[in-house]
Amino acid sequence: ADPVVRVRVQPRPRGARVEVRAADSPGLLHRLARALADADLDVEGARVGTLGESARDVFFVRGGAAAADPEALRARLTAAATPP
Repeated sequence: ADPVVRVRVQPRPRGARVEVRAADSPGLLHRLARALADADLDVEGARVGTLGESARDVFFVRGGAAAADPEALRARLTAAATPP
């Protein structure tokens, strides 16, 4: 079965808090950061954590894409978090 990927986008006044929970895999953080950059979002801060085979990464981003279309961002990050 495919691993479960959870993405939560919480709009904030100056951007958004984006949380991704997924199975850890080589290059996961790079793929997530690339997806955020491709969405024209600037990462102002991040909290990255891995426990066993699970990753929980939280990004604090600025840019209109997160608030304007959180569903599109959620889909982009879900695709990025799914191992190749």
